[in-house]
Amino acid sequence: MVVSSSWRHGYTIDQLKGLLESRGFVGALYDMTRDWFSEECTQRGDEIRDWLDGHPECTTYVVLDDDADMDAVRERFIQTDVGGGGLQDGHVEQAIVMLGGG
Repeated sequence: MVVSSSWRHGYTIDQLKGLLESRGFVGALYDMTRDWFSEECTQRGDEIRDWLDGHPECTTYVVLDDDADMDAVRERFIQTDVGGGGLQDGHVEQAIVMLGGG
């Protein structure tokens, strides 16, 4: 997993791993996107695209988020429940299909 969430602010990778694990995350945390809002980057989707451009080995991915500022990665974006329900079974099923499973 690569984190682009605001959760990444103020944490090192190791601290973020610990925080996520304490909340039940099971998996590998590989990296975080850099935070560089500017004229060229006005959405978090731009930060994700920047990370992807720097990691051509990553050819299959899905972006899960409750914000809609993902134009640069729209084709691989699944918007979770903005109303507070978060990640739902349907989102997970959609992500699995998008990643080539199921």
